[in-house]
Amino acid sequence: AAAGSTFFGTALAWLTSRTDLPGRRLFAIIVVVPFFIPLVVTALAWTLVSANESGLLNRALRALDIPLQLNVYSTAGIIVVLAIGLTPVAYLLVRDAIAEPATEQEEAALVSGASAGRVTFLVTLPRVLPTIGATYLIILVLAASNFSVPGVLGMSRRIDVLSTQIYVAVNSYPVSYPRVSIVALTLIVLLIGLLILQRRLETRAKASVQHVGRSESIVWALGAWRW
Repeated sequence: AAAGSTFFGTALAWLTSRTDLPGRRLFAIIVVVPFFIPLVVTALAWTLVSANESGLLNRALRALDIPLQLNVYSTAGIIVVLAIGLTPVAYLLVRDAIAEPATEQEEAALVSGASAGRVTFLVTLPRVLPTIGATYLIILVLAASNFSVPGVLGMSRRIDVLSTQIYVAVNSYPVSYPRVSIVALTLIVLLIGLLILQRRLETRAKASVQHVGRSESIVWALGAWRW
């Protein structure tokens, strides 16, 4: 889920910041809208859309005689819903780094005759990799600590993650305090380790970057793909 959110968030940030995509400002607002929707609402919405028998998508697929059935009550369903729900977070975290004004290295590459696409992959992308890595770790922390999505989609199918295991252990009788403590401590240690690593990557991403007098970033023309 973290990898998917980071990938799509980065791709969307690049499209809205570094390309001539039509209506990219409006598109940037649309991408952020799901950020204001609680993940539990997103999970419940997906149960209506892609439940085994009653889901709207599955009913539409059956009506079209397409031999495909979506099952949101599964490990894959939990991963997909989390990835979609956390993509706006990844987008917001990566966007500023990608949209930064051109650096000396980028300007030098352009002066040397490199295309915008070549500059993006050989100069810009390596520069923002630490930010992307830090974003991935933040999303991983959010996904690992999330209860609402695996709670709604996984508990009825006995799909356990650390957050749901804590919930089950606390609400069982008699309460197994040693089990609750072990699972909670495991989650806490994991999150602290990820946050420490994220801070190191963030510090590296903020290392000195020499900007030139240019007031805007390099824009990649999409050509025929623009429409």
